[in-house]
Amino acid sequence: MGDTSLFQRPENILRYEQELLECKLVDEDPVRIYSTSGELLREYPFFCEIEIPESDRQVIRHQIMIQCHESDVSFTKKDLQFAAEYRFSEIRLIGRSYIYSMKTLDRDWPDPGILGRKYDEIDTSADLVDTLERIRNSPDLRENSWDPEVDVLKIRNDMICKKIADAFCLDYRKSTFIGCCLHPKW
Repeated sequence: MGDTSLFQRPENILRYEQELLECKLVDEDPVRIYSTSGELLREYPFFCEIEIPESDRQVIRHQIMIQCHESDVSFTKKDLQFAAEYRFSEIRLIGRSYIYSMKTLDRDWPDPGILGRKYDEIDTSADLVDTLERIRNSPDLRENSWDPEVDVLKIRNDMICKKIADAFCLDYRKSTFIGCCLHPKW
């Protein structure tokens, strides 16, 4: 599951993602915004409490947002709505074992409210609920998981992100780290 296209980014971005991966334990949920050419534009220490100054809006628009989820869970509703609000060209998430990416194919995110409603619709759909219940009750999960509820949450978010991407013509990708490193040369 190594989508090498996720590692074809400017060196500064890959280096920062490598640092996040190596630290493993991040007390806060930091967010960095890089230009598409790899220049660090802004850094915000806590995503959960993030307030973007109005003066930053034009600076970060259509750029790349990078954050960390120690839980290894893909994008949340808040992550996606935030990306839509600021019209990032790409959002990237570094987890313990995966890197996730969601980006526009034509620089156009849906309205954050519409995206949020679609997320909720997918999240509460009978199809998703039934699938997750089957997974939750599977002997394979119970026998091979250290934390079945976290594993179900990972599967849930991944499935929702795929459906969001399909619904809004976004490009969603997930990859394990190449050789336990982000940098393709390592």
